[in-house]
This record gives sequence, structure tokens and C-alpha cells, in this order.
Amino acid sequence: MSLVNQVLRDLDARREAQPLDAALEGLRSAPPATRSAHKAGIALGTLVLLGLVGTLAWVYLQPPQQSTVTSERPRPAAVEAPVAQPALPLRPAADISALSSPAPATAVHAGAVVDNAHPASTGVSPSRAEPAVPTTPSGTTAAEPARHDATAPTAATAATAAIPNMRKTARPLSAAEVAEQHFAEGVAALEQGQWRLAERGLQAALQVDPDHLQARESLSGVLLYQGRQREAEQVLAAGLERRPLAPSLAQPYARLILDQGRDDAAIEVLETALVNAVNDADYLALLAGVYQRNQRYADADASYRSALSLAPQRAAWWLGLGLALEGSGELPRAAGAYRSAIENPGLNPDARRYAEQRLQRLNHLLGRQ
Repeated sequence: MSLVNQVLRDLDARREAQPLDAALEGLRSAPPATRSAHKAGIALGTLVLLGLVGTLAWVYLQPPQQSTVTSERPRPAAVEAPVAQPALPLRPAADISALSSPAPATAVHAGAVVDNAHPASTGVSPSRAEPAVPTTPSGTTAAEPARHDATAPTAATAATAAIPNMRKTARPLSAAEVAEQHFAEGVAALEQGQWRLAERGLQAALQVDPDHLQARESLSGVLLYQGRQREAEQVLAAGLERRPLAPSLAQPYARLILDQGRDDAAIEVLETALVNAVNDADYLALLAGVYQRNQRYADADASYRSALSLAPQRAAWWLGLGLALEGSGELPRAAGAYRSAIENPGLNPDARRYAEQRLQRLNHLLGRQ
């Protein structure tokens, strides 16, 4: 019964605060009444007052109902999810009517309480209702931050998946690239002195790319170092069949077959690749020596001079030039070549002694002392 007592106290307080003039405003004088009529009026007023008090007590004892207010105070558009507000304390009907806006003419049910936490249940007409906050399929509002889901793709993942160019696909290596990898493995093993491992890597490179020049050169060198001349010759010959103008293959192959006495074949190989070796002094000197040994003195003279123009201090080549010139009958020039061979360093004792003997003989023939 505390609620009823509160209502009665509020009514008494409002009645005492109301000015007398306001209470009499709008009333007109009535004709004088008889005594019986006066008593009847008092009884009727008492009944009306008791009925009003009972009605108010009954209303306030009922559970709160949803408000039918047709107008609510406008709220700004929510950026974040609305937070449920605690229910307002129950007020008398007079207080609630005082809080309502005076503009609408619609009557407010006594004892109605506005539930800010559930605006959709107020029964507001669509034209006056607040805009509904959009919700996502998961049940959360658009402004509410989504709960983290470990299985949901992140924004970066979705963006990456939407751009096909971001996907990297491995491109298969070409034959040349695979051969280059095997060659690098073979060279690394060679630097560590692992000859067998180096041989396998270089052979693998040639199986993938038979035109890999450096792999073929290195493999022939590995085989020659191990004394396997026959196998090295086969490797070089196979390379020359594919690339006959390669001086790096022609020169070691010529040396191998010269040791076998195959001078004509060596000259043919060297002359074929000469077009790409005109600036290679060692290559020119080798060809000149083969010419000189096969008594092609004029060719040897030209080839030695080309080599000496690139490396003039090579004593052995001066000695070879002297022999070629002496063989062609050009004794004064031959004597000069022998003298240059003696003056330049590099000859071993036996070669130096031989050069001195040839020079002394030519000087005797020429009448020189």
C-alpha cells in the first residue's frame, strides 16, 4: 500500500499548491440551493472523490504497460548500438502528463511509462516513429562492432582474393635455367675438391642443355685432371659437333689429338674456330707451332707474329718464330728471333741452350762474330 500512500500525498501536495483563483476559474454562480440539496451535493462530491482515489490506486497497482505515446523526443542517429536504459521510476499520472509535450492533442493513458529500451513496442505511428537501426544477418546492429570470428576471412584476405593479380603461381624453370642450377652445383663441388660430385653436377647440366658451353669445358677439365683423356676427348668432340666455332672447345681438343699424332685433324679444328680467336695469343701460338712442325713455315711465321703482337715478351714464341724463319731460309730474321728469345725471360735451361746454339750457327753462316 506504499504506492497508494504516495499517490495520495502527491494529490494533496498539488491541491495545496494550486492558487485559489485558478481553482475558481471558469465556474459560474449557481442559484441558491436548499439545505437538502446542499447535503446531497456534499455526499455526491465525497463519492466522486472516493471513486477517483480508488481508480488511481487500482491503476498504479497494475504492472507497467507499454506506452501508446504518439510522440517521443527526437534522438540523433545512433553511431553506436543503443544501450538499454533502466526503466524510469513510476510517477503519478499528473507527473507523466507534465512530462509530455503540450503540442499533441492525443491523451496519454494514466500511469503509462515510456520504455526507451524498446522503442518499437510503443505503438508509435510510422510517420512519427524514429528510424530503425539496421541490423546485420547475424543479429547485431550495423553500428555494433561485429564479434571476432576466427573462421571468418579478414578484410585483407578478402581484398587479396578479389584481386587475381595478387596470386602468385610458380613458373616452371626452363631447360637453360635448370642446367644453370646443375652447373652452379658442379662448380661449388669443384671448389671444395669434390671431383666426383662436381662431375655428376656438370654431367646433369649437359644432359638438360647440351649447348651449355661452360659446363662442357669444366667437365673436360675435371676428366683431364683425373687422367681420363679419352673421356675428355669424347666430351669435347661432342661439343664441337654442336658448336664447331667455339675456340674454348677447339683448343683443348687439338692438344689431345696432337698427342696422338693427328696433326692434320688438329689444324683443321683450329683453323675452323680461328675466326673467333684472332685476339687469343695462346690459340694463335698453338696453331703456329702445329704449322711449324708440319713445315708450313709461312703460315707459322704469320701466326707467330700475330701472337707476339699481343704478347711480345713470350720467349718460347720467339724461339718458335726463329725456327719457322730458319726453315723458310730467312736467316737474318731467324737470328734476330733467336736473340729475342734469349733476351726475354721464360725459357727453361734446355730451351735457352738450344736457342744459343741456333744463334751461334746462324752467326757463323752469316759471317758474324
